[in-house]
Amino acid sequence: AEVHVLVTARAMPDLFISRWQEWVKNGARGRIDAYPPDGPRADTGEWGWPSFDLGIVLERWGAVLPHERVHVLPMAPGSSEPGELLRRFLGVLGLDD
Repeated sequence: AEVHVLVTARAMPDLFISRWQEWVKNGARGRIDAYPPDGPRADTGEWGWPSFDLGIVLERWGAVLPHERVHVLPMAPGSSEPGELLRRFLGVLGLDD
């Protein structure tokens, strides 16, 4: 199978709120003002600060996939129109919306 990775690049405030929501959805407990949690994995864990750094995320994927299979979809800050992400995703696939 040919694997491709799509990374959505979001503005930090939008990303921060979304990541906290995912953290809670996956069973963690904590207020948003206590996120990301401190502790031994804060600098390396999947929910820690490195996961916010687009360069680090792309380095990770670029180490295991050819660069032409790693795609970045930049998103406008704030809320965008509901179909925007889908249109960008379809564009990467070479499909019309």
